[in-house]
Amino acid sequence: MSGAVGVELLGVGFCGPDDSVDPQDLVKICDEKRWVEWGILFRPGKEGCPRFPTWKWVESLCDKVATLGNAMLAAHLCGSRCDEVLNGETAFVKKLAGMGFQRFQVNATAVNGVDTSDLSSKVGTLVAAIKGVPNVEWIIQRNEETRPIWSELLAHKELENISILFDDSVGTGVERKDFPSPETVAGTPCGYAGGIGPHNIQTLLTTMQQQVGGIYLAGDYRAPWVDMESSLRSVSNDGVDSFSLSKVREVVSKVDQLVAENVVTIKKTT
Repeated sequence: MSGAVGVELLGVGFCGPDDSVDPQDLVKICDEKRWVEWGILFRPGKEGCPRFPTWKWVESLCDKVATLGNAMLAAHLCGSRCDEVLNGETAFVKKLAGMGFQRFQVNATAVNGVDTSDLSSKVGTLVAAIKGVPNVEWIIQRNEETRPIWSELLAHKELENISILFDDSVGTGVERKDFPSPETVAGTPCGYAGGIGPHNIQTLLTTMQQQVGGIYLAGDYRAPWVDMESSLRSVSNDGVDSFSLSKVREVVSKVDQLVAENVVTIKKTT
């Protein structure tokens, strides 16, 4: 790739930090690498469990992140928190936005504790929620399960604050094999997830460059992001499931190497 122009990334999302790590350690990483985004999972009833931090931990993180000014935080809404926005309720989203969260991912899938039997009936109220909080970005998972939502939302051209996450794994770690073009979602800003982690980040970003790098470069499309979750867990010998900062740092190091090799460039560096 020497001399070539790499595909530009908006950032890299690390999902699932919880009470097993000190928020200050997250702040240190995103202070050094402003393209790092922390994806915080919210699901009432699971606070304090692996991947789902307590509210006290979230408040601590937000207080510390506030000192950085423009650190990237995304709220991944699961269970009843997802149900709320599907029903047009935005109080919790507005509260988190006031605490520094800029992006909100709607995890409307069964594995995330949401009844998906009649998602098409929720499109109107979800549109109302999105319009009701226009100063944040709303991320919609794109997979077969969520088709009733994203296929309809893409028809709402007036929605300028949505993006699409290509994610067939829905947090289960199934590795993605290809990178769909932004043209398949009418140029809507998009990202990619699915089994991405320290073991394959370089291979997958190289594949991404080969498959869609030219399309992003030639078209008027916002730079994509990539997101990972399952690969960042570490289970001790006694069965304790923790968020692994060492795996995060390994990914950061490997992305830095790809930047040096011009396979990718990073949009948000300040």
